[in-house]
Amino acid sequence: MDKSTSRVEIVPVVLEKHPDADTLSIVKVYNYQVVVRTEDWKYQKLGCYIPPDSIVPDRPEYAFLDGHRHIKVRKLRGVLSMGMLVPFSFLPFSDTKFPYEVEIGSNVAELLGITHYEPPADPISTGGQDTAAPAGYHPAYDVDSMYRYSNIFKTFEPVIVTEKVHGTNARFTFVDGEMFCGSHYRWIKCPEGNKKLPLWWATLLQYPEVEQFCRSHPGFTVYGEIYGMQDLRYGLSNGNTRLAVFDIMQQGGQFLGGLGSRNTFPQLPWVPQLGVVTNEKPLQENIKFNFEYLKQLSDGPSLVPGANHLREGIVVKPLIERTDPKIGRVQLKMVSNDYLSRNEKQGASNKKQITKQENFTPDKQLTKSEALRKIRKDLKGQMWRVLLDNNSTFGMVPAEMARISDAAEEIFYKTLITIVGEKYLQEIMT
Repeated sequence: MDKSTSRVEIVPVVLEKHPDADTLSIVKVYNYQVVVRTEDWKYQKLGCYIPPDSIVPDRPEYAFLDGHRHIKVRKLRGVLSMGMLVPFSFLPFSDTKFPYEVEIGSNVAELLGITHYEPPADPISTGGQDTAAPAGYHPAYDVDSMYRYSNIFKTFEPVIVTEKVHGTNARFTFVDGEMFCGSHYRWIKCPEGNKKLPLWWATLLQYPEVEQFCRSHPGFTVYGEIYGMQDLRYGLSNGNTRLAVFDIMQQGGQFLGGLGSRNTFPQLPWVPQLGVVTNEKPLQENIKFNFEYLKQLSDGPSLVPGANHLREGIVVKPLIERTDPKIGRVQLKMVSNDYLSRNEKQGASNKKQITKQENFTPDKQLTKSEALRKIRKDLKGQMWRVLLDNNSTFGMVPAEMARISDAAEEIFYKTLITIVGEKYLQEIMT
């Protein structure tokens, strides 16, 4: 099941007025919002939504970003813009193959060449050799976005909120008399002799209580985050790292949900748990689900001891463990908008994520016949894209599409004159 943060979905576009800019509008996508230039979108009913922390490819259609290919959260005239919206014309359609199977909710990330951002670890040796996975079920740990699936939670449902710590993922388990350490997608071999330990094995050595727990509970998997090597340091320096445990899965795939794992195994180094935190009130064990309140809670200072910076976000789980057919196990993350927009310069660079259509320019390096064929193909492709951007093709059968294609042929030469000018048209046709 693809996580929504790795998807680029086709979404409906409904423009809402920007409170402080006549030329800008706001488009709501689930619980995200994107600021767009009104002129570019006033006739379009569908678009492709690129969520924050995505990487767009180095292609001509993204040239307006001037190399800023990491899509983030930005403030545009005082309003948060979370990610980017691009038109259907960015999709690699052709005049010979029309993707009439595309519909709202379709994932077009692969077609657009867009991937999810993975922050690099810094100078610490995180490497190590891969080894075979342990027997049993010890899956990679992924959490989907609250902005996409908030309706899975019931209003005022009791929930547990923990801090999302920024680092690198770790897994630990003891199977068939052997200890295993892994990253998000790899299992790492323990080196022999006095060789330098990879990060995950060094962390296990640093936290003997984790190994003791695993040996006492064979087949269980301890999940955690090793922190101190990313841009949020949590007060650590000189290559020092720490571990924050956030979940335990029993043998067979059932997680220890609710408060059970934390209360039953307090010796483990758990991630901070949030609630209403003030000088007058103690940390509460759980709160009730309210999207707007949780959005506020996702911002703010980290509760990791020693940290002197903002938190990356929060993870929300129901007090009573349950599943949902859309996402499986119910738990969602909400990354802080303050975190996503950190270190961003305001002003002109922010405007680069407001998309614009590029002007059609014929390539005069081509031969005359090649140029004519290219213009013909580009024109037909653009006509399809205009229809698709305006949701005009949904419900059409192939015969209707063929008639549109024939009509495009009839107006081809008249439209060419309008696009490239009569003088240039005469040059390429003689």
